Amino acid sequence: MVVKLVEVFDFYDSRSSQSKSLREIYVNGDHVVSIRPDQYTKNIMKEGQLPEGISHTQNFSIVTLNDGNNMVVVGDVDAVHSKLFRQILRG
Repeated sequence: MVVKLVEVFDFYDSRSSQSKSLREIYVNGDHVVSIRPDQYTKNIMKEGQLPEGISHTQNFSIVTLNDGNNMVVVGDVDAVHSKLFRQILRG
């Protein structure tokens, strides 16, 4: 199942300095190997290095894909897991 998540990514602005931004991405849950908490991004958010508008209570997770790539996404481990592996119950 493919789900929409919000990724925190690095980009270079016009002054050639690295900044963080957010973008929506779609992830296939069949390709996810692990999800773990990301304290580093939470710490840089407290330092004001993330775009404005993100709640200071927000948590972040690192999602590892089966090709070895990692991505930082908005949400704690349980929330990301729930989105990726939501099961449809039939009654």
